[in-house]
Amino acid sequence: MAKLKISALEKAVMANIQYFGSNQSIPQNILTSGRTSIKSNQVGAVVNNMVSKGLIVRQKDLFGTNISLTRSGKIQITKIMRSFVA
Repeated sequence: MAKLKISALEKAVMANIQYFGSNQSIPQNILTSGRTSIKSNQVGAVVNNMVSKGLIVRQKDLFGTNISLTRSGKIQITKIMRSFVA
């Protein structure tokens, strides 16, 4: 299996997901604020890339779009946060 390349912006989004709780579904528009500030126009593109890589899943409902981490995404976020601490 090829190593997954994760950009700095994707790492920032994953850090914000973990900040809000990686075990729950969170609104996509809330990712602009958190541990790392991200421009709102960049969040949509990054989420699309992360969905295609299999790191997150997206659910749309009446109130907007919610995202949550997949099993692979939870593994990657653990690796990323471990490298931030070290």
